[in-house]
Amino acid sequence: MIDTTRKVILYTGSPGVGKTTLVRQSIPRLQLLGARGFTTAEIREGNERLGFSISTLDGREGVLAHISISGNPRLGRYGINLSDIEQLMVGEMEIALDKKCPLLADEFGAMEMNSANFARLSLKVVDELPLVVGVVRERPHPICDQLKRFSGVQVIRVSRENREQLRKGLLEYLDTL
Repeated sequence: MIDTTRKVILYTGSPGVGKTTLVRQSIPRLQLLGARGFTTAEIREGNERLGFSISTLDGREGVLAHISISGNPRLGRYGINLSDIEQLMVGEMEIALDKKCPLLADEFGAMEMNSANFARLSLKVVDELPLVVGVVRERPHPICDQLKRFSGVQVIRVSRENREQLRKGLLEYLDTL
């Protein structure tokens, strides 16, 4: 159930439970509210995960991380693409802050936090925007943990058992705005 007094709704939970799917289903309603934002997805070849892509709500695409990216920063076997994080994800947060419009953020995670600008703006968007719908890393991380404790943030744990109910609740809530 969404607490309507909160302006930031962050979904968390185990990998593969459906957090990204849940927030993606809210995109048409968020776009009607003038939202900006981004989603991430796995880049796969057959059964092998090679990395993660970024897509903005206005259709721009990039690579968040990939096994073929060498050098630092790295998270596990993935090289982090700071250029696309800055251009796409940070860019969307900056536009949302400038326009004071809602933001869809999938996700506030460890890979993204390798960008100092992303980390800084993450805190700013949850403080200043009228509405943020997003996904936040469940496992401990200094910035992600700070986001979860921020005033006005509602953190909702997604499971296979509750994800459909959460989807309906989010869509109903957005319909009231």
